[in-house]
This record gives sequence, structure tokens and C-alpha cells, in this order.
Amino acid sequence: MQKVFNRVQNLWLAAESGYEYRINGQWQTMFKIGSKSWLKILKKIMQEYCDNVDGSCVEERNSTIVWNYKNVEEEHG
Repeated sequence: MQKVFNRVQNLWLAAESGYEYRINGQWQTMFKIGSKSWLKILKKIMQEYCDNVDGSCVEERNSTIVWNYKNVEEEHG
């Protein structure tokens, strides 16, 4: 993908819900996140849901935590 994006001039990309962005071929961070201690608490709660829904998982990213249910059976997702 990088080969394709490098050919396009004046292209901006955003990732992580806007937390990271790419301009002039370089990824940059919009702002610094302080303490992430709250993530452990939230991840534990979300993991309880995952334990009860087969195929789901918790994904921790740079700026977010996501409950991924794309592999869950339709009636549960």
C-alpha cells in the first residue's frame, strides 16, 4: 500500500480514529495520551463479554480498545 500512497501527492491519511495521520509520506501522532492505566480495567470488562461470545476478541491499539466481533455467529454479532 505504501507504494501506491507514495505516488499520490497531497494525500492525507488518518488512522486510529484520527489519532495518527500521514502527511508528506510520514506518520505523525495528533497528541500524546497520558496514563493508560484505565485501559486495564476496561479491557478486563470487555474480555468478560468475549469469554461469553465465541469468535470475538479484544484488540488494544495505540489510542483505542476495540471489541472485535467480525468472526461471531450472526445471531450473536
